[in-house]
Amino acid sequence: MRSKIKRWLTYGIVAALIIIAALVALYACKSEYSLSDGRDSSAISLKPLDDADNPYKNQYQAIDEWTYANVVSISDEKDDAPFRNRQDGEFLMAGFLDSQSCLLPYHKFVELGEEAVKSGKPRTSVDGYKHVYAVGEMDKNLANAAWELAWSVRANYYMDVPAWLVEKPAKATMLFPNGDVVTYGELGWEDKPKDEGGLGDDDDGCCGGGVPGVSGVYRFNHEGELLAFTNKSSWWTLFYDTEALGWPGIPELLRRDGYMIFKDEQDRTVVYDFDGTLLDSREEPPFRDVHPFTPLNPKQIRLVYAAQSR
Repeated sequence: MRSKIKRWLTYGIVAALIIIAALVALYACKSEYSLSDGRDSSAISLKPLDDADNPYKNQYQAIDEWTYANVVSISDEKDDAPFRNRQDGEFLMAGFLDSQSCLLPYHKFVELGEEAVKSGKPRTSVDGYKHVYAVGEMDKNLANAAWELAWSVRANYYMDVPAWLVEKPAKATMLFPNGDVVTYGELGWEDKPKDEGGLGDDDDGCCGGGVPGVSGVYRFNHEGELLAFTNKSSWWTLFYDTEALGWPGIPELLRRDGYMIFKDEQDRTVVYDFDGTLLDSREEPPFRDVHPFTPLNPKQIRLVYAAQSR
């Protein structure tokens, strides 16, 4: 009898240890974020948002408080691990940390990223800051407020959105540097049956190769007058006749910043601007602002218009 009790106790202890090990493994799975130096995320130390020495203490908003409370990783360079490791339903917010361990307000983070894009660089290529990542559950209202805050900043980097476009936006729209408006699909796309497909609320659209679910690309002037139409997927055919210009066929490269790169019969580089202007240089120009050539969906168009109208 005593041996049976002992045996059952042994089984019970083993079972308890298995359960404990499983719980530890589960916790490790959910807590596999770490700092760049290998420390656990619990060791993350940021200067409090309301610290007397924090130069941004009067600029923080609710999204900054959420980010501060949910930081899981700090690294010297862009890190994809927090995005890969987040759980279903969790939000991820990125940010910058200055040399004094102060979290930059979200609107400043967005502004720095857009300045990088304006100079032809990726949003994350900002020198002098560490990258901060926060992961966790977020109230939908807070998520929407953060989205709107980001676009209120980005609105400063786009050409003015005309009112006629806001009333009946296309599926995707580009606001070109010369004031022209290029749309994928006709105006009033939202009035069409939803089973025709479309961009999601958080989709930035696509660049260059057209937008699924639309037929044709349209070019308007800033007053809304239709200037050109093509049933092809490439917007650049709206601006010029390739045969008349004597181009050697399809561009070798249609860059995201609107330049078109060709090779002539002597294999020399030939560069045209978005409007068909031939550049004098035989070398590829440095990258420039891609904002005008990045399609915006209807929600983004309205956010930009609202911010520009304030």
